[in-house]
Amino acid sequence: MEISTTLDPAQLAATRRHVDMHNAELKAKGVNTEKDLGQDKYLKLLVTQLRYQDPQNPLQNHEFAAQMAQFSALEQMTKMNSSMEKVIASARAGESYNMLGKEVTWLDADTKEMHRGVVKAVVLADNRPMLRVGNIDVDPSKIAGVHLPKAAGE
Repeated sequence: MEISTTLDPAQLAATRRHVDMHNAELKAKGVNTEKDLGQDKYLKLLVTQLRYQDPQNPLQNHEFAAQMAQFSALEQMTKMNSSMEKVIASARAGESYNMLGKEVTWLDADTKEMHRGVVKAVVLADNRPMLRVGNIDVDPSKIAGVHLPKAAGE
């Protein structure tokens, strides 16, 4: 027995209208609909699919298992992404701490001038490390060069 996965033109038009109305409501609320499908949205989609399935042709066990496997994979990728973000943040902090006491150069995005100074401290701003050079906090990604500080008399 072959399962039909196509909608007749009237069903397709009704579904498109429903989706367009829902997206318009989300946009009016300020919700960004361009983001990836998250866990909550995926589960809601799956529950909606189960709720409105054709009783004469219900979702088969293997189809349900495949969708649950997809959900499990999505959950694992989400956890892995979170872990990778933590590793990257830790690496950035480590790189920043290695610049302590060193002279750095950076390009000021506003004035387009190169600046130079010795990193006196590393401070966290919004959980991101910033290099304190004099009284300025510099984003480590803006650093163009790192040098050993000049010794007195050089």
